[in-house]
Amino acid sequence: MPDNTRPIVMNLKGKGGKKDKKRRYTKGLQSIQMSEVALTRGANRVADAVAEGLREYRESRDRSSNKKRNGMLVDYVTNVGRGISKAVRRGSRFPYDLSKAVNHREFKNLMRFVGKSMDDFKYPSS
Repeated sequence: MPDNTRPIVMNLKGKGGKKDKKRRYTKGLQSIQMSEVALTRGANRVADAVAEGLREYRESRDRSSNKKRNGMLVDYVTNVGRGISKAVRRGSRFPYDLSKAVNHREFKNLMRFVGKSMDDFKYPSS
């Protein structure tokens, strides 16, 4: 008698159900290191946005070139506009990433110190 049973297969999301280890930082340097991570993520986002914008421009240029004679030159401004529009849409989160990167206690304390130092600065009279 043939065995018609099949094994049950479970696919776990992630790394086989293992938890990632928590990053450990020196007490005073944690926010600086986390800021660096956020800044590089933002820079990566901008680089991806530029690449996506150039890709959109090239695709639009090729479509224009295939549709009509000298289409690449005739539609140049439109194609560049499409590419820039796509790049700006993709990269628009960078200011938010930047603000998150510098929004931590040490940075706020530094700004407070700079502000107090500026109060003590004497401007020369004219």
